[in-house]
Amino acid sequence: MSSFQLVAPLTEMASEDRVCERTSCNNAIKRGSFYYPVTGLGSSTRAARRVCPSCFEAILKRPGTAMRAKDQPPDPQAIRAAVGASQSKSTVDPPPLVAIPPGYRSASEVLAHSDRVPATSGVGHHVQRNAMLPPSLPVARQFHTAPDVRVPAAQWSAARSLGPGSLPGPSRMLSNASGYSKHHASYMTELARWSGSARSALPPAETISLSISALHEGGTRRGRLHGTPFGNIIEGKKGIDAHIPASGLVAIAREIINPRVIAFCPEFPWRVDEFMVRDDSWVDLTNHMDTMETRLGYFYNDCLQRKGKGFTFKSRQFPIYVVIPQSQWMEYEQQFIAKTDGPTTSSRIRSTRKTDGPTTSSRIRSTRKTETWSTNPPARLSSHRQRDSESDDDLPFLLGPSIASGHPSRSPSPSSHIRPPAPLFLITGSKDSDNQMQVPKPTAAAIVSPVAIGLKHAHRSGSIASVTTKSPPTKKAIVVKQEPFSPDRNSLHEALRIGGAADLDTTQYLKSSIFQIDFYPIPTVSIKLILKSPHHRKFDLDPKKSVTTLHTGQLRLGGLEESFLGAGAFKSADLAMLVLSNPTATGIGTQSREVIVIKRPHANPPGQLLNGPFKRFAVKEESEKLFREANVLYWAKALFKLAEDFIVKKLAKADEPPPFPIPSIRFVDAGLAFRYPVSPNRGSRAPSIDCTYLCEEEIEGARTSFIKFIHNGNCVPLLEPGETGYEVAQFLAFTQHVQYIKTKGSAYVSDYQGTTSLLTDPQILTHPDIGHDLFCEGNLEKAVELFEEEHVCNRFCKWPGFNLPPFGGSFKGKGKASDPVVVSSDSE
Repeated sequence: MSSFQLVAPLTEMASEDRVCERTSCNNAIKRGSFYYPVTGLGSSTRAARRVCPSCFEAILKRPGTAMRAKDQPPDPQAIRAAVGASQSKSTVDPPPLVAIPPGYRSASEVLAHSDRVPATSGVGHHVQRNAMLPPSLPVARQFHTAPDVRVPAAQWSAARSLGPGSLPGPSRMLSNASGYSKHHASYMTELARWSGSARSALPPAETISLSISALHEGGTRRGRLHGTPFGNIIEGKKGIDAHIPASGLVAIAREIINPRVIAFCPEFPWRVDEFMVRDDSWVDLTNHMDTMETRLGYFYNDCLQRKGKGFTFKSRQFPIYVVIPQSQWMEYEQQFIAKTDGPTTSSRIRSTRKTDGPTTSSRIRSTRKTETWSTNPPARLSSHRQRDSESDDDLPFLLGPSIASGHPSRSPSPSSHIRPPAPLFLITGSKDSDNQMQVPKPTAAAIVSPVAIGLKHAHRSGSIASVTTKSPPTKKAIVVKQEPFSPDRNSLHEALRIGGAADLDTTQYLKSSIFQIDFYPIPTVSIKLILKSPHHRKFDLDPKKSVTTLHTGQLRLGGLEESFLGAGAFKSADLAMLVLSNPTATGIGTQSREVIVIKRPHANPPGQLLNGPFKRFAVKEESEKLFREANVLYWAKALFKLAEDFIVKKLAKADEPPPFPIPSIRFVDAGLAFRYPVSPNRGSRAPSIDCTYLCEEEIEGARTSFIKFIHNGNCVPLLEPGETGYEVAQFLAFTQHVQYIKTKGSAYVSDYQGTTSLLTDPQILTHPDIGHDLFCEGNLEKAVELFEEEHVCNRFCKWPGFNLPPFGGSFKGKGKASDPVVVSSDSE
């Protein structure tokens, strides 16, 4: 093969991390940086090598490297001088200018030059005039600051002035092929052909595809895998020559996977030369020697299928794995643990590997001691809340499950069936609670996460794992020695009496109805994301325009004790069991079987008994009403999150904590469900929707402790001092103040009702200047105009750390809700 190389004059930008394909380099080419495709002159079907800029410069310095010269920009003065000189020698009406390639000589010029060769070299040279002329020959290219400009008429007139039989001299060479010739017609075709050959080779007729994954040695064996996957690093590649040997497979696997392993943790010095490449049978391809069986390609024989008396080739996909040695993986874990968590965490995790049970319990107890809450630790961030917090650049300050994660009483684990009680207040060192733990001022350096970060994904933002995660997991189960248990006699007799008298409760099964449903959960997004993305402006069921996802499942009605919860002026509420075929990641539907509350609007007139039976709306009208209710809850969560983010940032910047606790409260997780009948309607091939439900999570204690905090017709709380929930009502009035300020007097949430930990059935109040008949019927626009006059600031509003402008009282009538509220920069 020729040592000369053709450097394609095309600069590519890497769309992903890759490795320089020069054998002596193998440097990483980061995503977004430039690389250059290089191929040999004599290999039009060979794929180009992608090299880094440093290797590209080294190739350019090699002798014999050919590269298209860069054209210099033309000099306007030189063009004008050449045109003027040509036109001055022509007639009054000069012919049009014709551009010719620099250094080009036609056949007549070559002939004229050959006639001027002296005939004194021994034997006279005679050129036959009727002989075939030699083709046009390229000469050494001369670079000019301006293109060559010739006027054919002027040149021919100059040639005729020489007289008949004379030829022009070197300074006046003529050209019969001035300008573009017929060969320029195929310029674009040739350019596309050579550019394509420089980029990639033609695919072979027999190809295979690869599925390449990254594993590390050790850990629990999963199925047929002999290693443990990490980082979800898996890639595919098609169009690979089926005759590729094992060495070629190793090169492809390392080219694709090595940059992704480096990007998985850039801080760790990975030794990629120690990575092994293995196939599905765990054969090490890096040390594999081709045999007679694999002489046609490592996987070629596996693609042959018997057909008649011969064989035919059929393309297949083969898995190969890039395996990190166990010693290197252990170094990565130890180094990352020491760098992230310090010696305390490292020793804690090492002790976890040695024993189970007491160590895990002590870790959980120590984690709870570091938190600032009086009861249970906050749950993990939900997926959509976590994306919103990252996009809003919010500080990860722990303000309770309602503010930090949005789910105080829910565990995202699908296997969890026990809902822990939600903490009510954040411990802030208040003087009113002497027995509560004193918490110093939160700072950015002291912010910690209540959940331990997993080892495998700890370097990624947003990857939160359980506190009991082990990496790598132990291969054998740990046996904990326990003393033999001796049951108590009386307790055993009581258990036997109850267990022996067990009987089937047929009401739970015979009186229940099962319906197929389509469930759409209501996500929680931030106001910033709503304003940034048009697809987030409303709760939408269209998968192309919304972030919500469709989940199919079943809804079991009846069979639950006291399933009817009650009815209000507009809707009735019942208990049901939700069973989804594909559980949700957060909110309701994460458990395999979950008891929820379903709500339907009714058309009973006011004053009629609200315990049934109920008059229902048509399916179309019912669906429209509940969709508007779901959209109101979607916006209420966003506006409430706006107030939560304001509180988090203000507490982080405050010099001292507030002298009062901050309630931990949120809106219920909900979704919209469309029910299908058990049997299709007469004359229809597929069942149609016959009912719509607004599904919400069950509020524990709602039968006895349901409270109306603030009415939608007035922004003054309904509770008096000393009543249950008075502090929560004052806090909710404060959130209305924050929402009114942050939206510049445009909207806020009202009609707060529920318990001291969960809220439901809100209303969105908007200013009349925005429009009428927005959201639901409970949107009283007049209340927004009177907010500054009717709102009475409480101790939450007056705390200097929040820096809110005062409303109500002595400030009554000094502002209008329609005017933009000017807030100092430190309150943003």
